[in-house]
Amino acid sequence: MAPMQVELIAANDDYVLLEVTAPVGTGLPPHVASREDVVVLVLQGELEVTLAGAPHALRAGQALALPRDTPRSLTATTDVRLLCLAAPAGERLIELVKPPLPDPEDLAVLLTAAGMLRLPSLRA
Repeated sequence: MAPMQVELIAANDDYVLLEVTAPVGTGLPPHVASREDVVVLVLQGELEVTLAGAPHALRAGQALALPRDTPRSLTATTDVRLLCLAAPAGERLIELVKPPLPDPEDLAVLLTAAGMLRLPSLRA
C-alpha cells in the first residue's frame, strides 16, 4: 500500500469529513484534541484506538466517537481505509488537511497547529 493519503471530502466551519487510507503501522501518537470531537468509521481493514487508556479494536463497519479533551492514539493494525468526521472544523484544521499535505516529519508542529497536545504513551 502507498503512504498515508488523506482526501478532503467536505468541510465548512461546522465540520470536516476526511477519507484516510493508510498502510499497516501508520498512526497518530498519544495526544489530546482540544478543539474537535471526532468520529472514525472504518471502511476497510482494522484500526486500534486507545481512548482514555482503554483499547478499542475497530474493524470494517465499526465506528468510535473520540470526544475532545480525551487522550487517544490510533494505529492501523492492517492496511486501513476510514472516514474521519471532526466537528467543529475550524479554519486551521481545514487548512492542515487541504492538499498538498504537510510533511509528516513535522508531526509535533502539525498536532500543535491543530489544537492537539502530544502525550506520553497511554498504556501502562
